[in-house]
Amino acid sequence: MSKRALFKVVTDLIFNQISASNPLQNIWDIKNISSDQWSEWTDAITSLDESQLNALNNELEKLFKHFNTGDFWQILVLSRKFTDIREYLSAFNFDEELAKRSLTVTEFVAHFSKWIKDKPKMIEEYCNDALAPMIDNAVYESNKDTLIEIFSVVIWQGVIPFDSVEEEIEIISNENTENFSTVVSEYKDIIVESLIFLLSQLYHVNEQDLRNEDGGVSLTKIISHLQSYM
Repeated sequence: MSKRALFKVVTDLIFNQISASNPLQNIWDIKNISSDQWSEWTDAITSLDESQLNALNNELEKLFKHFNTGDFWQILVLSRKFTDIREYLSAFNFDEELAKRSLTVTEFVAHFSKWIKDKPKMIEEYCNDALAPMIDNAVYESNKDTLIEIFSVVIWQGVIPFDSVEEEIEIISNENTENFSTVVSEYKDIIVESLIFLLSQLYHVNEQDLRNEDGGVSLTKIISHLQSYM
């Protein structure tokens, strides 16, 4: 199954089960769906009888046995858009996958160098598959320092963002940032924009609410929003 195909296969399966047409051709279409619509679809799923839920869950479990590069972050985002869907479809309970996939910042930097060398056209997918567990686990553990290190390395390569200069936020500058900055510059824009999409969809916030007045990424706003999940 191709790296982009699983999302469509899964959504087709779900919408077919609730007798609705699938408006999601790819992960980016999620931005166009209102929270009320997600609630409506969730209600339709949770209204299925037990045998239908079991059948749907079994099919999803088969699909989730093997994720290709780029699959995991997309399905994780999808699972967060439905309201408490894991209570009804255990296949969407990704706690084990999140723990298994979590990297340290040092490991992420080392992996990034390998991804750039071997699969540069897929760097967005590799990064999102890695960053989603890294960020989610740091949020779950209420580890603000790890979040700051992740964003410091990935977005700013250790440079203090303008919107944080006068605030008591320590931006980590170490071997991680120095190594990463030597290989990331060519891919920075696509990684940052993809990261903003990932954060906004996983943690239910408008993309503009994570940016500063110049349209850049605001560390202060990102950390402030994520703290509401800690």
